[in-house]
Amino acid sequence: KAKHYEKLAQNPPLFSGASNLIRAGASQWPLAIASGALYSEVVPVLGQAGLLKYFSAVVTAEMVKSGKPDPEPFQAALNRLNEGRPMSILPDACLVVEDSIAGVTAGRTAGMRVIAVTNSVPRASLGNADRVVDSLEEIADVGKLREWFESLS
Repeated sequence: KAKHYEKLAQNPPLFSGASNLIRAGASQWPLAIASGALYSEVVPVLGQAGLLKYFSAVVTAEMVKSGKPDPEPFQAALNRLNEGRPMSILPDACLVVEDSIAGVTAGRTAGMRVIAVTNSVPRASLGNADRVVDSLEEIADVGKLREWFESLS
C-alpha cells in the first residue's frame, strides 16, 4: 500500500473540480483535512498537487483514537483550526465535504453541515447529507456555495 501511495504522490489523481474548489474555498475560509488515511499518505499527495498550503489543519488516522463514523476526526480538525484564534469557529459554521457514508455520519454527528459527493457511494446511500452532488464542480462557485450554506440557517 505504501509503495502504491508513493507512486500516486508523484502524479496524484484528483477528483474533477477538487483543485479549483480548494483554491477558491481557501480564499474565503480556513480549510482542514480530516482523513481516514495516514499522514504519510495524505501530505505527499497534497504537496505534489500544490494544495497542501491551502489547508490550515491536517488530521489523519493516526492522530485520533476513533475514526469515522465517530465525529472525532472532524472535532480534532476544528480544534486545530481554532488554535490561536480570538473567536472560535463553531461546528454549525463548518461545512464537511465527504464521499463516504461513515464520513457523512461523522460530520453530522459533529454538528456540521455536510455535502456528499457520489465519488464512491450511490446517491441513495448519502441521504443523511444536507446536499448530495455528483461532482465537486457543482460546488466550485464559492459565492453560490456560501449562499446555499447561509440559506440553511
